[in-house]
Amino acid sequence: MSCPQHRPLLTTRAAVIFLTAFVVGCGAAALTFWATGSVPEALLVAGGALGGAIGLLNQIIKAETDGPSGNHVS
Repeated sequence: MSCPQHRPLLTTRAAVIFLTAFVVGCGAAALTFWATGSVPEALLVAGGALGGAIGLLNQIIKAETDGPSGNHVS
C-alpha cells in the first residue's frame, strides 16, 4: 500500500494572512473594549477588522509566480 502525498492544510501565504488578520482583530477588540468596556461591541469591531484585514492582505501579499509573465506556480 502506498502512502499518499501529504499536502499542507494551508499554504504559507494563507497562514500569514490569517495570522496577521487575527492580530489586527485582537488589537481592534482590545482597543474597543478599553474605550467602551463593552464585550459585544469589541467582538463586532474585531470581526469587521478581521474581515477587512483579510481582504486587504490578500491583495497586498501576492501569490507565488514563476516569472514576469505572472503565471501562477502550481
